[in-house]
Amino acid sequence: MDFSNKSLFLLNNLKLTPVQQSILSLGLKYLPSYTYTPSAIRESLESSIIKFTYKLKLSIFYNFKPDYRQLIPPLTNPSQVNYPNEEIYHLIDQFSSDLLTQVRSLPVRSRPSQMQQFILGQIKSLQKNPDITIKPADKNLGTVVMSTEFYNSLCSDILSDELAYLPITSSLNYNDVFNGLIKILIRYEHINHNPNPNPRSNPNLNPSQNYKFTRLAKSLLQLKDSRECRWGRAYVLPKLHKKNSPTITGRPIISSISTPTYYASKYLHNLLFPILKEIKHICLSSLTVVRELDELQLDSTKDYLIGCADVKSLYPSIPNKEGLNVMYDVLMRYKHLLGLRTPNEVSFTHELLK
Repeated sequence: MDFSNKSLFLLNNLKLTPVQQSILSLGLKYLPSYTYTPSAIRESLESSIIKFTYKLKLSIFYNFKPDYRQLIPPLTNPSQVNYPNEEIYHLIDQFSSDLLTQVRSLPVRSRPSQMQQFILGQIKSLQKNPDITIKPADKNLGTVVMSTEFYNSLCSDILSDELAYLPITSSLNYNDVFNGLIKILIRYEHINHNPNPNPRSNPNLNPSQNYKFTRLAKSLLQLKDSRECRWGRAYVLPKLHKKNSPTITGRPIISSISTPTYYASKYLHNLLFPILKEIKHICLSSLTVVRELDELQLDSTKDYLIGCADVKSLYPSIPNKEGLNVMYDVLMRYKHLLGLRTPNEVSFTHELLK
């Protein structure tokens, strides 16, 4: 393993050119400006104007009193909100329309510099090499370059743990997940039968228009029938900070962005997060640990030890049934902190966790 560059790690005796090493040592989040076509630049500007218009109208709709707890993830599609027919909204739409007209007539040019072209060429050459895989190291230690064979072995070692992972034996589709979510929302009256459907209500959530959705229901179901919806994507971060380990292992990560339960997970995270502040033995960040150690009043005449422990596959090893039972007890204990005023709201939150 090459540790000569503290932000770039080369495994499996891989060699890169000095230029490639310099570029990768900048970090995987660094990328030079790509060459956008004029139409792509205009589309980006148009999207920004539409989003700004949407946020401005929402602010007026809620009388400029935002929900500071922000429990419910915001709707990303402006068509899902029905605004009152007032003059102020017409003026905003007119202003937005004028801006869009001007943007569409703007003369736009895009020319990358020679340095940008050179860096992009180096990155593309690395992408085309099927024998190497580039990933960020665990704990944000830097960038790791390894052989694809070695990376695949890291993934296989993790997935071979039958106590934590099981193979999928049946076919899955998005509608199965959304239908289960809809049943929960109906059971707890976040979706109600609407005898007088509004013809302007959002057709994407229910084409028949026979049901009325609460704001929470709209939020949790906004990826239903969306082209952006997908299953979670798994990847592994090499653990290079465990120097005493005889072999390099990996930390599995599942990207849940745009998955069917993504917005339900965001809602639960926002709802449950205040509990962490009530648990004294939890530190929310490395900076918190440093501050608390600095504030400790210790006897300078005594010696102290700091103990460290690690649990292999901690979260995948928690049994689902027992974990959900504990979560129900936690919800009951902290229901007032979380704003769960009735047993029905506690049960609804527990059902979402399932």
